Amino acid sequence: MIISVMARLDTVKDIVTNTEASLAKKLEFNVNTTTVVLVANAHNPSLLNPDFLKLNEVVPADWDVDETITTPGISYVKYVNGVTVQVEPGRCMVSQAGVGQFRDSYEIHDVAKKYVRVLHHIPYHGVGVNWEFSVEKKNAFRWLRDRFLKPGDWRNFGGRMRSAEYKFSIELEGAVLNLGIKPAKFKMPDNGEVFEVAVVDANFHTVVKPTEIESICVAI
Repeated sequence: MIISVMARLDTVKDIVTNTEASLAKKLEFNVNTTTVVLVANAHNPSLLNPDFLKLNEVVPADWDVDETITTPGISYVKYVNGVTVQVEPGRCMVSQAGVGQFRDSYEIHDVAKKYVRVLHHIPYHGVGVNWEFSVEKKNAFRWLRDRFLKPGDWRNFGGRMRSAEYKFSIELEGAVLNLGIKPAKFKMPDNGEVFEVAVVDANFHTVVKPTEIESICVAI
């Protein structure tokens, strides 16, 4: 059984917050980007252009194109709403930037499913569903250290720990979750205010069979 979008996100939130419901409600999870990757060895970048996507109803007809390029090696179509479709010989990526809050569904999942159904002859063998999101938290480095590292003198072995990134690979129902978590600091361009966050990169990878188009869509 392949878990749903919200179940996947809830799994990541539980790992970050240690399943503390009260803490999860207090923290603001902001989705920076979300991406669907369709892995195959026979993508044709030369096919991708705005007309191909619109005429095959992969994207809505009223989406405005911001930028596009078509070459034999790599092609992409970027829309004003932040959605980008990019095709390389080994993969197709459908991404959206500036998503904001967690939602039950995203436009890019529908776009990726329609792309698969239109180009059903491509031998897909993997699906990656990815999120990058941030959690604003004062002293994010210390918070993550206390969350994932057992207390002990070894924390300061050879001197004070200055930075750390935490990586996990977890088998779930029908997929593998590859998770990276690290502290970061951002400076606001308008007022120079610096705030701390925990940046989370979550990749759900599912191995699929090329002939099972509907199963591929379910994985998306």
